[in-house]
Amino acid sequence: MTSPSDIRLGDSPRSTGPRSQQNHIVGHAKDIAEQLTGVGRIITWRMVIQAIAKEMSEDGEWPGVRVGRTTVLVDWTLANSEQANALIMGLHRFSEIYGLYVTDYGEDGQAVRTIGGVHEMSDVQG
Repeated sequence: MTSPSDIRLGDSPRSTGPRSQQNHIVGHAKDIAEQLTGVGRIITWRMVIQAIAKEMSEDGEWPGVRVGRTTVLVDWTLANSEQANALIMGLHRFSEIYGLYVTDYGEDGQAVRTIGGVHEMSDVQG
């Protein structure tokens, strides 16, 4: 784990707005949360992002600081462009491993439900 002074957020902020990295992350997290929420349990999209970031930090793919036995993760809203891309890839991996769809957009701008970022499912209606 890194120390607080070693964490670099970078100079390249993640993109925001329509079809941005930020919307990509939140959209995938919402898709996953919707599929994991069931009778007697509620999963929020924020919980999904936190869980993916935690898993990534254990592999050294997400910045965090070790404080005693606890790892304090850098909040995803502070992520730079490279970290946002890593989080998107983490969401795709999670989707693929557990067979959950996420919504991506084709070159034509049409929404497509995919598993792991692979365009195999039919177009999203609506």
